[in-house]
Amino acid sequence: QALTKYYDTLSNDILSYEDDELFTQPPLQAPVRMYTNRAWVQKFVNDSRFEFLSNITDEECNVLFLNSGGIEANRINKNNYTLVSYYDYEATLIQKDHLAHLIATSCSEIGPLAFDLETQFEVALGAILNGDLGQFFVLKPNNLGRSIGVTLTKSLRCVLAHARGPYIIQKYIHSPAALLSDGRKFDFRMVCLLRSAKPLELYAHDRVFIRAAAIPSSASNSDQPTPDQFLTTPHLLQHKESQKHPSNQVVINYLGQERWQQILAQARHRAAKIFFAAAHKFPGFAASSTKARAIYGCDFILDEHYRPCLLEVTFDPSYLADHPNFPDPDAEFANDCFRCLFFAEFHRTTRCSLVPPTSPT
Repeated sequence: QALTKYYDTLSNDILSYEDDELFTQPPLQAPVRMYTNRAWVQKFVNDSRFEFLSNITDEECNVLFLNSGGIEANRINKNNYTLVSYYDYEATLIQKDHLAHLIATSCSEIGPLAFDLETQFEVALGAILNGDLGQFFVLKPNNLGRSIGVTLTKSLRCVLAHARGPYIIQKYIHSPAALLSDGRKFDFRMVCLLRSAKPLELYAHDRVFIRAAAIPSSASNSDQPTPDQFLTTPHLLQHKESQKHPSNQVVINYLGQERWQQILAQARHRAAKIFFAAAHKFPGFAASSTKARAIYGCDFILDEHYRPCLLEVTFDPSYLADHPNFPDPDAEFANDCFRCLFFAEFHRTTRCSLVPPTSPT
């Protein structure tokens, strides 16, 4: 009843979608003079049309590509023509409590049920008691990444210990569709390239990164997974050289090419919906479209119907195309991303559409 009442109060807040498919930001003129504090950008972006600057205050700077979410850039006086690598109010996407609320109020079908324990504890408790969060649920800190502080539990006492704290509680997806043929749980990261929030111009690189848990999961829904069974973050495998994350081909062989392509199309559509929702809810996010180009990581897991569920959105995602625990290093991945963002060249990228694709069969 608490959960029903909660969603009834949001019924007038559900978004309607428009088609922004025809809009394209104009490309920058070469050379593009860029300052960055990201080592991978300097190492892998080798298109000669980009020139790297050594001084963040250089008046000729066209692009500030930073890992600080705007903190460092805000300390300097930028030129009117300088583009930055972050959007104002992007916390609505990358902070887990804000993302949970955005999904609930705008497009609840795209992600697992989740609540902010600071502001929605009573509603979350009602959902637990009513069984809406399932047998197991995940507790995640609002502002931490790399699975730091993440807990999987079915203990109400554990939830009570986090009451009113800076955590979300999220339904745990225990789905056969999310298991590889070897029994390991997997999810995937889609790298999204935001050229404009309003009108929406969002692309996803065609190379996605499959992330698998270290050891197989139990087939029984009643067994609580251990961290090595439910966490898929790459840093957990950094010191296990013999164990790599699977390639895309492994998943294609397991699911089939057609189904996998349908899953990716649906993931791109869901990414478009959440970025469109952010621009609709926060005019400041939309207004950044004139001064920003940004890269985000969207993490998905498959539910029992093979639908991609959005777990998290990450600012400045780790560069996985050359990560030692991922197969098939991709020397052109960074160039593809930067050519898309700044030169409107879309090799190996696909536009994320607000038009729903055909559902996986």
